Amino acid sequence: MNAEAEVDHVMNVQTRHHQQEAAKRSKASKETKFFQVGHVTFEINNSEEHGLTFSLIAGEALSAKDRKPLFSGFVDTGMVEELRTLALYLRELQLREKFGGILD
Repeated sequence: MNAEAEVDHVMNVQTRHHQQEAAKRSKASKETKFFQVGHVTFEINNSEEHGLTFSLIAGEALSAKDRKPLFSGFVDTGMVEELRTLALYLRELQLREKFGGILD
């Protein structure tokens, strides 16, 4: 198995595990989705009971006790734009690193 296939396999195993853990915690709906961002897994749930919520989980935690949400809350108005601003800033920093002073 090459390195990329191995990473994909590990990510699939982690995603299945997070889905199982979420199901134990709150009867995760079909609307629960998981997004890996670096070492953090975002669990997004859109349920009739609770509305649109998110949880942040230590994505690469080795023990089950460390895979519980570190933080959770409701997706507030403005959050999408705040995340977009963060993503654009990180992208700008990556481009500056890649192209040096060309963008300054």
